[in-house]
Amino acid sequence: MRTPRTLIMTVGLPRSGKTTWARAQGHPIVCPDEIRLALHGQRYAQEAEPFVWAIARLMVRALFTAGHNTVILDATNVTQKRRDEWESDLWDTVFHVIPTNEEECLARADAERDEEIKPVIRRMAEQFEPVPAERTIEHGPYVSNHIGDALLGERQRVLDAIPPCPQHGPCVPHALVWIERAKETARVLKTTREFIAVACGTRAPYARVMLDQIDSALES
Repeated sequence: MRTPRTLIMTVGLPRSGKTTWARAQGHPIVCPDEIRLALHGQRYAQEAEPFVWAIARLMVRALFTAGHNTVILDATNVTQKRRDEWESDLWDTVFHVIPTNEEECLARADAERDEEIKPVIRRMAEQFEPVPAERTIEHGPYVSNHIGDALLGERQRVLDAIPPCPQHGPCVPHALVWIERAKETARVLKTTREFIAVACGTRAPYARVMLDQIDSALES
């Protein structure tokens, strides 16, 4: 069974906000626009497009091979044909649709005085083919998969925090006893905090220091 890998493909018109969204996700990004600039220094050159997309695919595979579980392909991807090209047995493909409409994208191009991109926006708006809701990250298996990953990560964090048994090293009976003692300690700390807050007031300097120390212990 292969390690779960997810390719998130943005879907949206030029100037819709795809790159802004992609950069906020914290995942590695493959952007054909940046590849074009690095390859030939132009926004678009028809003769170079096969090389651009071959490099993009190679970069996606390299990032997964390097150990990343999620990669974003930051491109317009407005046609089903383009999206189908990225289906693979090596990863799961899901989509994030940026719903900014044609008028708003044209207005943004006007604000940036980018006349060159305006006919591209109009053309892609005409070509746009909707993405089935079940294939988007908001509704597809990507959400449940990553919730599962988060839960497994939290479980591992708890296991890593439990000191090994002095006699047997890591073992279940010792871990269960340690967890119960930790829960009792947390209960005592919470009770102590409530007492200090009521008896001394939360604004008293010494009480404030003690409360901060207790909060820090509870968080850890």
